[in-house]
Amino acid sequence: MHDRMWGQAKKPRVEELITELKKFGEGVEKAVGSLRLGVKLEKPDPSVVRRVVLDPEDSSIAPIFRGLEGDHAAAEHFTTVLEQWCI
Repeated sequence: MHDRMWGQAKKPRVEELITELKKFGEGVEKAVGSLRLGVKLEKPDPSVVRRVVLDPEDSSIAPIFRGLEGDHAAAEHFTTVLEQWCI
């Protein structure tokens, strides 16, 4: 470490800063490594998705609920998929 580059900072403070910067760098490296692995979200079963009828003219979420009306198995399937996404 070159003393002049730190100006009037005391040696213990400079060492503390360097130590903390190293820890920060290690944390960033770990975070980048986990991002490389990616996040994979399970997609709903296409056969269940096909049972939901959407109206292309209606951009609200209401058609989804109309499409699931009385289809408890489909509703349960979508609930399970969403719960897995939130884990």
